[in-house]
Amino acid sequence: SVKADIDDVSVQQRVKVEFKVRWKECPDCTRESRQRTWQAIVQLRQRRDDSRRGLLVLELTIARNGEIRRDILSVQTKRNGFDFYFPSLDKARHFVNYLQGVAPMRVKTTQSLVSADSKNNTANIKHTLNCDMVPLCRDDLVVVERKARGVGGLAGRLCLVLKVSSVVHLVDASPARDAEASTRFADLHSDAYWRGGE
Repeated sequence: SVKADIDDVSVQQRVKVEFKVRWKECPDCTRESRQRTWQAIVQLRQRRDDSRRGLLVLELTIARNGEIRRDILSVQTKRNGFDFYFPSLDKARHFVNYLQGVAPMRVKTTQSLVSADSKNNTANIKHTLNCDMVPLCRDDLVVVERKARGVGGLAGRLCLVLKVSSVVHLVDASPARDAEASTRFADLHSDAYWRGGE
């Protein structure tokens, strides 16, 4: 604190002045400085001709959830998706777990060494989480291969994608008249899709 004495010719009066200095950056400067300190990146991709269609639903879901957006340092738009930057690997994994509940995808994690200090036994490691979404959207018409497993009685059938959530919900597009209702529907999990090929 700073104390100042003020002398006046006509009246001598003692005034006490205290200054408190608090250092704080504006929100724009804080965001700019954080962008240089990311530790993990989530690369979200959906490889299809009209990838914006599938990513739009995911983008709206993220926009509605303020809690999940809070830890994102920055977002970059890429050709078939987005890159999300995070300050730590834990926050990136939390974000990926949220994404897996919204859309079926496979996740692969890699890491790269940026710098290392052998004297202090520390290292700067950047983590990359690649999320490949299943390239199916609602109302897509697909042919399920005959050798496909995990789709119940829909193997070798023409199917319509009814809904996409954490799994792809399929319905038989041309069911037999005597087919039971339970055999007309099936859920396709992301691991079954990627195991079976495109």
